[in-house]
Formats: sequence, C-alpha cells, structure tokens
Amino acid sequence: MNWEALGALAELVGAVGVIVSLLYLAGQVRQNTNLARAQTRQAMADGAQGLASDLLDGGDMAPLVWRHLSGEKVEGEDLLKLTARAYRDFRFMENAHYQHSLGLLTKEEWEGFRVNLRILFEIPAYREYWETQASIYSPRFRKEIASLIEK
Repeated sequence: MNWEALGALAELVGAVGVIVSLLYLAGQVRQNTNLARAQTRQAMADGAQGLASDLLDGGDMAPLVWRHLSGEKVEGEDLLKLTARAYRDFRFMENAHYQHSLGLLTKEEWEGFRVNLRILFEIPAYREYWETQASIYSPRFRKEIASLIEK
C-alpha cells in the first residue's frame, strides 16, 4: 500500500468518524430538546396549580372572586388583592406565551392557555387591570392579547 492510498484511507476513516459524531450529537440535541419540553410542561403545570391554589385552599380569595363575579363593587384591600392576582396570572400567561415562542410549548398546549386567557378577560377586574397595565408586558404578548380580544 502506498502513501496516497494510506492518506485516502485515513480521510475516509476521518469522514466516517465525523458522520458518526454528527449523528450522535443530533441524537443528544433531540434528547435535550425533549427534556427541556418536559421540564417546561411540568413547570407550567406546577404554575397553573399554584394559580388555582389560593381559590382552593380555603382562604379569602375564593369568596372575594365570587363576590366580584356576582357584581359586588370591590374596593380597598380587596381590589389590591384582585389586582395582584391579575398581575400574577398575566405574568404566568406571558411566560407561557414566551415558552411557546421558543418552541417549548406546542401549538396545542398554547391554545389551551389562550382559552384560559379568554376566560380571564371575562373577569371585570382583569379587563380593567389590562387596560391600565398592559404596557408593562412584552410587545409580543400585548399583540397576542390584542388578537385575542378582537375575536
């Protein structure tokens, strides 16, 4: 075997090695993406459970929300509680929107969040909050909300 043949063989072995490495890395990236999606989904599920916990834990938030939805005027400390809850809920939804834009939430998962956003806008205090505080949220999220409100 001459030196040219040996050089060609070495190049072939190197090329095969590069291809095998690329295939391995592609598998690792796919596995990492799936893990990131799973972690995001779990974090969003935990967050959603946290949002509901103050309504389910027997505190004063559930009666307050019920009174508000029944048309009772909410003022003072109660209005502050509803405003803080609206802030928290919209930040959670903004995060879900961001995760969707990164591809970590599927379109179907994001559509579920959009349904929840529509429900939030049925709450008068949330609509009022959004009208006065929308500017603190990202432009992309505000655009999403605008498209949701238009429908």
